[in-house]
Amino acid sequence: MAFLYGFLFGAYKVFPFNQLMAAKHYVETKFGSFESVDGGNVTSVEVQNTFLQRLLLKKVQLGQNIGSGGGIFISGDVLFVVTNKGQVFVFNMDTQTAIESGTIPRAPMNFDAFIASGHPYQNDFRMPWFRVNGVHAESGGSGNHTLFISHNGYIQENDCITHNVSRLDINVSGSTASSTSGWETIFTATPCIEPVPENWLAATPYSGHISGGEITTFDENTLLVTVGDYNRHGLNNAEMWAMDDSNPYGKYILMDKETGEWSVFARGTRNPSGLHIDGTGTIWSVENGPMAGDEMNIVERNENYGWPMVSNGLWYDLDYDFPGGVPRGQHSGYISPVFSWIPAVAPSGIIRMESTKFELWQGDLLVTTMRDQSIRRIRLDDAQNVDYDERIELGHRIRDIATLPDDTLVLFTDDGYLIFIDDGGVIHEEMGAAENERIARLEGFGNLITGTQEATESDTNNITAKAIFDYHCAVCHGSGTNAIGPHLDDIYGRQIGSLENFNYSETLRSDSRTWAPPLMRTFLTNPDSEFAGTTMPKANLKSAEADSLIRYLENL
Repeated sequence: MAFLYGFLFGAYKVFPFNQLMAAKHYVETKFGSFESVDGGNVTSVEVQNTFLQRLLLKKVQLGQNIGSGGGIFISGDVLFVVTNKGQVFVFNMDTQTAIESGTIPRAPMNFDAFIASGHPYQNDFRMPWFRVNGVHAESGGSGNHTLFISHNGYIQENDCITHNVSRLDINVSGSTASSTSGWETIFTATPCIEPVPENWLAATPYSGHISGGEITTFDENTLLVTVGDYNRHGLNNAEMWAMDDSNPYGKYILMDKETGEWSVFARGTRNPSGLHIDGTGTIWSVENGPMAGDEMNIVERNENYGWPMVSNGLWYDLDYDFPGGVPRGQHSGYISPVFSWIPAVAPSGIIRMESTKFELWQGDLLVTTMRDQSIRRIRLDDAQNVDYDERIELGHRIRDIATLPDDTLVLFTDDGYLIFIDDGGVIHEEMGAAENERIARLEGFGNLITGTQEATESDTNNITAKAIFDYHCAVCHGSGTNAIGPHLDDIYGRQIGSLENFNYSETLRSDSRTWAPPLMRTFLTNPDSEFAGTTMPKANLKSAEADSLIRYLENL
């Protein structure tokens, strides 16, 4: 049971994370609820007992709607946070401060073209699934780092979605991080992914959540990368990708860090969302199965893990069965998982405990989960079989896990938290000076949401608002010249109905007021209530959308 230790910090102004939202469906149903974020939320340190270890937890909310994708990675003493839509933020874990990173370019996902394609506005398209899927970084010394991300993109000419790996060189010097190169996309999976394939069987035609995307260092020149099968599982005449070595989908692949050249390492995986190579060289992976059947595997070269021929889970529509010819819920004929979760927990990340901290967890695996909102602690025997699986409730969908240089754990959640977890000692002993020092150290992570860069926040807001403007306004309103409606350049503070070369309604032409935020909000959300007879249609904007659009208009 958790109890509060210390004092509540309250709310601080959040710096980077008023996030990418576009228009109607892009905002309302794709990211979940769209809310104006007044500030970050920093809790005091919590103390939570588990079966063997006492945990010290510090939760710092960086922002909302930044998860459901993205990830974190530690490179030296630098923590990279990449949001679901590819914005990069940098923190110094030694000084517990935010590093100015506003000049680092967003991931190359081709958002403008994708928004213009109309796909985000389809009722069955889920925008959170067009995203960054994995994050990895390597330190080159002297403050130089190479950041690798797996992410989706869009090819306008072919009207299709891509699964990519891109790299960016970053230098961190003092309180500033800057890119020393542009993004280089070294890998693009083929075939390209049709947003609406001819044959499909899933909740929606585009299954971007079945993407894999984990990246880790395999050797000096090579990455080990996971790629999901995007529900190309062979059911209902859909393509079957995981068993076809001519494509990277449904595979663990080896990839050259410089050229992106790849080869199949292992096959037969659905959605490998966690990847870790432990101190013995054993490769551990967790993946999301269909309707339970979530798996933990030891991944070995040239092996086949069975998907979609077999699974311990079931397909969501029970009229369909997997084609492997074995009874439902069995995994015979292929490499079996080390462990399966039934019901599903939606595993997301995995690490092995190999430091001197958390002494009674030595050698255990920690698996983070989304659906189960927990850490699962896996105790193994000498033969790598599972002795037991302890559930540690955290109450957040956990997207990623990393280890700081001092072996403190850090989690990244879908609701925008970083959760730092340090060793509070074994539960059969009282806390002492060492634990109190760790508590004081954890409190310092509250500083991560100070030092805001207004330019970075404005850049994020402008991307949000531009998408709303393009969807709701641009059809009728141009920039600099009138169209169906009057141009909106310099509208902020302009007298209503004052352009001489536009034929306004009498209501607008006769109004002597000037455009200011309260009046703009009324006009955007319910134009007839203030200006009876206007031809301006009701845009059906939510409150936060109207606020974002007003800020955008202020800068036109």
